[in-house]
Amino acid sequence: QKYMTKSSITLPSDELTVYAKEEKNLPSLTNKTDKTIKLKIKAEGTWSYGGKEAFGNQVDGDGNTAQTGRNTYMRFPDITPAALVAVIDGKAVASGKEQEIEIPPGKTVSFINNDQPGVYADNSGSLKIKWSIAGIKNGNGGSNKEESIVSAPDNKSFPLPTGELIVMANEEQNLPSLTNESDKKITLKIKAEGSWNYGWSANNEPIANMVDANGNPVDTGRQQYMRFQGITPAALVAVKNDQAVASGKEQTVELNPGETVSFINNDQPWIYFDNSGSQTVKWSILSVN
Repeated sequence: QKYMTKSSITLPSDELTVYAKEEKNLPSLTNKTDKTIKLKIKAEGTWSYGGKEAFGNQVDGDGNTAQTGRNTYMRFPDITPAALVAVIDGKAVASGKEQEIEIPPGKTVSFINNDQPGVYADNSGSLKIKWSIAGIKNGNGGSNKEESIVSAPDNKSFPLPTGELIVMANEEQNLPSLTNESDKKITLKIKAEGSWNYGWSANNEPIANMVDANGNPVDTGRQQYMRFQGITPAALVAVKNDQAVASGKEQTVELNPGETVSFINNDQPWIYFDNSGSQTVKWSILSVN
């Protein structure tokens, strides 16, 4: 059976090109998750919102700032002409070369040059938008469908990271682990499936009972010898810096940038060899901030 023992978590990011002339088939990002996703946008490049006189000046995503005051001809009159505008449901939600945009579940954000509707043909230039995830919130984390951000018109899918780790009951040294390789704090939802025990018995003593990741609650007199006191024997334990941070079949684990969480059976140190069974740990992202 193939499985990863060491996994790293990275958050999706990519680039989109927005052409100054484009008015209809706009580049966009769609949030196909049950969570609210905050995107960070950085636009590079220059464009214009016309061909003649000052309209033809090449400017960055902040727009033609020489054009001051409200311009009633613009698609978005209260935003600087030639500014990069982020649009959700026909409304401007952000503008400029650096933006943070919250996309609700199921919604699409599109990007457009702020110009007069119907008069885009004389524009020139383009902006390259670099997007990354600044935050994720309001997720229930229980979703079984693949959750992703989908870009258009290239129709690329960027799944939110998920994965599985297999934790063997008899593994004490080379523990399966997850490392947060992003620069954000990530909260993970953990669900474990499987059965294991924390010892062998010739005469069916309770220590050999196969149990789920919530552990073996039967009093065998061995609780005092467990690796993690106060946690049920044979429970799945999430460990950061040698400290238990969560246990059981369903867990929530926070990982700061660069932090690693490992998973282990709660048993007596150095007496793991007589254990049997395993747990499959399914992890997904609950939130990012």
